[in-house]
Amino acid sequence: SVGCLNFVHADTSVTLYGVLDAGITHQRISGMWDGSPYSSKSTGLLSGGQSGNRWGLKVTESLGNGTAAVVQLESGFELTTGESKQGGRLFGRQATLGLQNKSWGRIDVGRQTNMASKFRSKVLDTMDSSYNQLAVGASFSSMNTVRYDNMVLYQSPNVNGFQAGVGYSFAIDGEQVGSINGEKKDNTALTSGLRYGNGPFEAFITYDQIKLRTQDTTMRAWSLGIEVAPNFRT
Repeated sequence: SVGCLNFVHADTSVTLYGVLDAGITHQRISGMWDGSPYSSKSTGLLSGGQSGNRWGLKVTESLGNGTAAVVQLESGFELTTGESKQGGRLFGRQATLGLQNKSWGRIDVGRQTNMASKFRSKVLDTMDSSYNQLAVGASFSSMNTVRYDNMVLYQSPNVNGFQAGVGYSFAIDGEQVGSINGEKKDNTALTSGLRYGNGPFEAFITYDQIKLRTQDTTMRAWSLGIEVAPNFRT
């Protein structure tokens, strides 16, 4: 079930929303394990079969001249146990403060998803990672739902079907440490993407780069998605 409650006062809009998703599941597995036959079965409650359970708050306040301040706080949890997800964070799905304007776009700071996750949800939503056996993210990790802490993210307005975005995380997971004795300690990330949509055609390309300072490693990932949804109505 999906819930949404709006409060509007003057130039301020507040939306309280949420998703509750649970069911009963039966699973049976059989095969070979380490050279021996293996089988197991289980029946029980499933939390988040299609969509992750969440509740959130969106606030938009007009600042004049087409500019608005925007706040979004979103918390994920297990419906079956009540436990917080995303590493036990209070607002692990999103915690951002930003500004938006139809002329120049939107900028947000805080914990949020990378560009691949944002564009994937628009183009490839029929293969959302919540469907575990159909998860795009199982094969392409940057296209899974990836969230970075301490990120500044800019998204352009839609211009003739094109939209771009770029973001930088000063520390992808947890508090920022900075440099100690001249050595940088924070794991940082760069995320960027370009999307085009025209009628039934949608496509995007994204690039992510993560620098793991503790391992002196740089991970890079490109993602490409294309969707054509013809209209068969007469």
